[in-house]
Amino acid sequence: MMDKITMHLANTEQDVQEVYYVRREVFGKEQGYRKQDLVVGSKPNEYHILCKKGGVPIGAVTCEQGNSLGSISLEQYFDLKPYYEQYGMVMYYSRHAIIKEYRGTTVALALYYFLWLFAKYRSCGFVVNVSRKDNKSVIAIMPKLGFKIAGECIYGSIGEVCVWKAELNDFLYDLDARKSRALHGIMPRIELPEIMQSVS
Repeated sequence: MMDKITMHLANTEQDVQEVYYVRREVFGKEQGYRKQDLVVGSKPNEYHILCKKGGVPIGAVTCEQGNSLGSISLEQYFDLKPYYEQYGMVMYYSRHAIIKEYRGTTVALALYYFLWLFAKYRSCGFVVNVSRKDNKSVIAIMPKLGFKIAGECIYGSIGEVCVWKAELNDFLYDLDARKSRALHGIMPRIELPEIMQSVS
């Protein structure tokens, strides 16, 4: 029997430590980020999604929700004012990390699906993300998830990155048939929080 994949919002100290573990493995050990860059935040508008397989943490992503200027950290580098004006509620997701052995599997797709459900549950009309320009795997998959290039960071500098945007209706809408079948095959093994059942 395959170990069950579960996903939930990090809401205990143990959950937060497991999010940190995933960040440390991916961003720390693999990519050389400093320890202070791996800290798991606790702002009121910040949420952390934790993915586990057989009880072992294998993935994590952080979301920030905002509806006014200054509420999302990306605004240090990119102008979100037009998106607030058009969509009201915006979600920015970052620190998307998956333990190496699970990359390129349906785990990554399932984590995006959970993120889509969470954005829908939180009544966000728009989702933004950033990626390094040299990250070929991200550049390849984002259009298949309904994302389009919004531009480049224009304030300060966080390296060579581009900003991606998607209306919620487009997010995950353009999956190719193979990925769609894979997603529906894995969904029965993903536990969604009860509060999100109504949007699944």
